[in-house]
Amino acid sequence: MDLKQAYTILGLPEGADKKAVEDRYTILMRQSRTQQRREEAGETVVDKLDIQVVNQAYKLVLAHENQKDVEAFNADKYGKYKGMAGSAEKADHFFHYYKWHLIVGLVVIIGIIYGINSYLDRQEEKRLEALRPPIDLTFMLYGNYFLEDGGQDIVPLEEAMLANFPEWKRVRGVLTYLPGEQGSAQDAALVQKAYIMLMTEKSDVYIIDENSFPMLAAQGLLEPLDAEVEGRLAPYVTEDMLRTGVTEDNPEPQVYGIALGETELMQDLPLYYNDMVVGVRNRQLEPENPEHAMLFLERFLSGEVPDIPPASAEESTDPEAETEAPAQQ
Repeated sequence: MDLKQAYTILGLPEGADKKAVEDRYTILMRQSRTQQRREEAGETVVDKLDIQVVNQAYKLVLAHENQKDVEAFNADKYGKYKGMAGSAEKADHFFHYYKWHLIVGLVVIIGIIYGINSYLDRQEEKRLEALRPPIDLTFMLYGNYFLEDGGQDIVPLEEAMLANFPEWKRVRGVLTYLPGEQGSAQDAALVQKAYIMLMTEKSDVYIIDENSFPMLAAQGLLEPLDAEVEGRLAPYVTEDMLRTGVTEDNPEPQVYGIALGETELMQDLPLYYNDMVVGVRNRQLEPENPEHAMLFLERFLSGEVPDIPPASAEESTDPEAETEAPAQQ
């Protein structure tokens, strides 16, 4: 059946619009149902409609009309592209049907790129870390402390701290801020973060405010200092500088911290604070540099910084200098 025959079967002139086709098909369907009822009643039906042929003709004409609508739409939408109209139409259809596939694919590609970059960054950090000298001391500021510039970059404080230990090559610090008064939801979040830092950062020295000291001492995080304050630190400490605490394992008060906020070396650091107690990591918790931690206490209490000549250029261990040297050569 061709298109011309289809229009003839429907009783329509060729090229009739879509509404005329729909109306004519509705009439023919009604006629078919009427004929069926007459046959069921025993009447003889002359010129009976072949409903299957009618349906076939209707579908063919309707498909033709739909195609005309699509062509008219495409001509209106893509006609401005002229010779590239076909390509523009295909591209539009592709993005319409595969939009989410493209988005998911793009997200996957971005994720892969991010993962690769992160991996390369970590490898570069490891490479530079391997070139740096080993860490002589780690310290944590825990409490209501602010860096002098108001930022989060602790490098200036590390450099100022290291200047008091010319025999060392490197120190590393962590700033764990806690507000003086805690009450808001943000304060609670800072407390949670501070607890996580205590669990994950195994610092050799803890610089603590007076409010936080009893809690850290009670947790068994700090090393008892009674023997030290009666021995090597005795010339530099007074009774009012000692801070005691108790733990679940030892209910007897012991010295776990020393107030260093008034010492000259501490006041010269680029750090804002109201009060300060310094303790060292409990040896049972396996600190990395326990002897250096004790030297830290002694040095800041005595205020005596040894005069050691700086390392020569040949002994430099700056990783950036080492990586630039081959390029210069």
